[in-house]
Order: sequence, then C-alpha cells, then structure tokens
Amino acid sequence: DFDSMSNKHFFVLGISGSGKSYTSKFLLMQQLLAQQCKVYILDPNAEYKELAKRMKGEVVELSKDSKSIINLFDLAGEDFGSKMLTLISVFDIITGGLTESQKGVLNEALLEVYKGNKIEAANPLTWGNIPPTFSDLKGVLKKMLDEAEKNSRSGEAKSIEVLYNRVRMYAKGGFFGFLDRSTKVNLRNNFIDFDLNALPSQVKQLVMFSVLELISREIKKDKDPKVVLIDEGWSLLRSKEAENY
Repeated sequence: DFDSMSNKHFFVLGISGSGKSYTSKFLLMQQLLAQQCKVYILDPNAEYKELAKRMKGEVVELSKDSKSIINLFDLAGEDFGSKMLTLISVFDIITGGLTESQKGVLNEALLEVYKGNKIEAANPLTWGNIPPTFSDLKGVLKKMLDEAEKNSRSGEAKSIEVLYNRVRMYAKGGFFGFLDRSTKVNLRNNFIDFDLNALPSQVKQLVMFSVLELISREIKKDKDPKVVLIDEGWSLLRSKEAENY
C-alpha cells in the first residue's frame, strides 16, 4: 500500500530471472487500478512493450530507423540555464567524462551555437525558437579549433579537438547521425513506453538520459498522479554528471 508509506519511490533489485520485471509490472498495474495516473516507462530492452499494447498505450520506438527522435538540444519549455546544466551531463556521457578544460570549451560553444539559432540566455522570448542540432555544434567547434590552432593555443586546441571528434560521430554522416534531427515524439497517450531495444548499445545510455530528461519535463507540467518506471536504471549511474542529475 503505497499510500501508507512516507515515500513512494522504490527500487526493485535482484539477480537475473528472479522476477524484477514481473514485480514491477504487478506494482504498475496496482497503481493503475487504484487511481487514474499517467504512466511513463523507460524501456531499454522492450520488457514492457506488450503490456503497453494491451493497455492501449503508445509505444515510442527510438532507433536509428524510427520516425520518433529526441533532439538533445531542444529546450521544450525548460529554462536556458537548466538546459545548459543538463547538456553538461549529456556530454559527460558522450565523452566518457569531461575535464574542467572541456567544460569551459563546451560552455563557450553551447552559448555560441544557441546564439546562431537566435536563442539567447538573457531573453526568454527566444527560448521557443528552433533549437540547434549536433551538426550546428560541429560547425561551431570547428571554427573554435581552427582559431585555437591558428593562434598556437595548443592546450585549448586539444580540449576542443576531443569534443569536436566526439560531436562528429553524432552529426550527419557520423556513426550516430540519426540523432542529428529535430524532436518528434507523440506524448498524448496516458500510457507511454519508450522502447530503446533497437538502439546501438553505444548510445543506449545517452538516449536513456535524454528520455529521462523529457519525462521529467512532462511530469512537472501538472499535478496529476504519474508513475515513472525506469528499467535497467543502474546504467544511468555510470556517468557522474548523469548520476547527479
């Protein structure tokens, strides 16, 4: 009985095959029967796909071939400062750990790339403009790299080059260029399963984080009861920045 507890947050822990998913589905159905609530499931292994279909929910498949996608640079109602902090976590995952020097470069590059799309930190009226993508950031970092090399700033150039090479992988033409698109996600259903099973393993943690950020924005929109279920949530704890988020 969740209402008898001081806190409704919980973990389901156990060895493989011990019934973690079964238990989570049981508790989820218990909540649905007890009250009308909106359900969001972060589902990296398609464990809840069939349940979502049976409940007439929406299965949002995120993969390199799907129509649905989340642009990691999309503010989507978030304030600019909070988005910058979130993007630090995003790039901590992308790089496998940001150095302080790289954080400084990233701060400058992000302000510049948003400015290029007429989005300014000090002007909330611009926050709804079309956000940049990885290709836009790639262009900004290339300019910064050329300038640093031209002026013989080798230390700064090294930090920029690391970020530039990583971003190239996520821009059009890169291994993970399918992420270089505008957000397209249907969130109108009251039962939404984000199926990440078909994603390459190298980007699954990153997309899990982007979905979690999207869900966190959605649950703040009103005070209606909601259930958020994160399967394989431990994988988000690999990045220190994501863990803090």
